[in-house]
Amino acid sequence: MNGKDRVRMWGNLSKSRGFHNVDTKILGLLQHDRNLYGSARKSQKRETFSKLYDIIASRENILLAYRMIKSNKGSRTAGTDGKTIDSIKVQTDEETVTLIRQKLLNYRPKKVRRVSIPKPNGKQRPLGIPCILDRIIQQCFKQVLEPIAEAHFYKHSYVWFQTHASYPSCHGTGTASD
Repeated sequence: MNGKDRVRMWGNLSKSRGFHNVDTKILGLLQHDRNLYGSARKSQKRETFSKLYDIIASRENILLAYRMIKSNKGSRTAGTDGKTIDSIKVQTDEETVTLIRQKLLNYRPKKVRRVSIPKPNGKQRPLGIPCILDRIIQQCFKQVLEPIAEAHFYKHSYVWFQTHASYPSCHGTGTASD
């Protein structure tokens, strides 16, 4: 999902979730996301980016990550620490930002809870459920690193985007696969 798609998605998410007064700083961060994508796309020499950690640990990025995780129905499933998004909801925005920043200073993810879920063919498939704080931290990194990585995909690469179908690596193969 490139920066433009993320801005559009956040606008739709904010309307559907009742965030009528969307934080303009978060929209600014999404604009920055588009800039990261654009800079990476223009760079033929694989430009290096500085101060990414500052962007990752920014208040706006953390709050956007929190809102993205909160909108996911899996956020109500507890990890190994037994906490869900409801345990984070009781904190103020500043408490949440401070907690995430504190965790980022010496970040070590907790163990993942393993469960088996049924597949349509009757078999079971393993599923790992990370702790809620790990999910938020991972989302913080994803929001910053994804637009940079996406910019370097070749148009003919086999790639799956959240907002698109899977595209085959060869142009002459016909239709997109499911």
